[in-house]
Formats: sequence, C-alpha cells, structure tokens
Amino acid sequence: MAYKPKTKIQARVCPDRKWEQMKDVWDSCKQAGVEVPSEVGEYFGWKEPDDTGVLIDIEPGRCEYTGPLLCTREHINHDTVYTLFLPALPKAAEFVSIVIPDKKDEL
Repeated sequence: MAYKPKTKIQARVCPDRKWEQMKDVWDSCKQAGVEVPSEVGEYFGWKEPDDTGVLIDIEPGRCEYTGPLLCTREHINHDTVYTLFLPALPKAAEFVSIVIPDKKDEL
C-alpha cells in the first residue's frame, strides 16, 4: 500500500488575555473535578492547554474565520502546493506550521 502523508497546516495563536482566562477556567474545573464547559474545551481542542498557545487547523479552501480564503491547495508538476494568504490568519497568530507525518508514524 502506498504511503500518503496526512499533511496538516496549523496557525499558532500565542497566549493572550483570552487564552489566560480560558486556562484559568480549565484549571479550576479540573481542580474541582467538574466538567470543563464546552466553549473552553473546544477552545483548547479538548486537550490539556499548551503554554505555547493554541493550534488552529487551516484546511485548504475552508476557514473558521470570516474574511478571505486562508489556504489553497494545487497540484503542480506532481507536487502538492499549499498557498497561505497571511493577512487572513487570526491577528494573534504568530506562526504557521506545516505538519507532514513521518512514514513510520503511519504504519
């Protein structure tokens, strides 16, 4: 079977005031042994908050935010080319990552 990596493109929004407030709620709920509110859980992708910020998946041709298209995907000469429109990223986004899993991780 041929290997097809599942490439992901993500923007990292570094911690800000909203992140700190959401993390305070997350931590308080976990400490009290109660369920985290859905808004807070969804904000962190239902994973333990990461002190480096929140990763937002950017899907080609689709965007969670209103405004211009974030990302397009084209096939050019046997390559897959992702083009990011940087002004469309969330204002707080400071980094963009392209994640291509190692072949061994897919086995």
